[in-house]
Amino acid sequence: MDNYIAFKSLLDNDGIRYKESSFDDGDRFIYIPQKIKNGALLNVIVTFSEMRIKLLVLGMARIEDKDKQVQCYEFFNTFNKDYAFFKMYLHEDNVCLESDFSTAVIEGEFQPKALMGYIAAALNVVQEFYKDIMKIQLS
Repeated sequence: MDNYIAFKSLLDNDGIRYKESSFDDGDRFIYIPQKIKNGALLNVIVTFSEMRIKLLVLGMARIEDKDKQVQCYEFFNTFNKDYAFFKMYLHEDNVCLESDFSTAVIEGEFQPKALMGYIAAALNVVQEFYKDIMKIQLS
């Protein structure tokens, strides 16, 4: 079964709200709104292509001030050094968490529950560091 279809089936079976769409190149993505413990609403986007699955968590903060962006870069450098599976960066002033992996390294059948676990891990990381990002944004 197609990885995208398998993941959608899991979301449907678990009653998880999502939206789906595709890019012009044929890659498909699923958008899942998620709220973390402090109440922040995040945008989880899972993109499926033939050779990889990409996870993006958006909506943490918008940092427009250039001095604060420098503070973010310093924070991201430390974070990205310490967390091998996720990277955090600014994309057009928006704080993003990203991870992707090659489907070629998945042995056997794709496990959509494992991907949900990975999404949960990403949200836990965001929850853990959200206060640090807010300190920079509100300073």
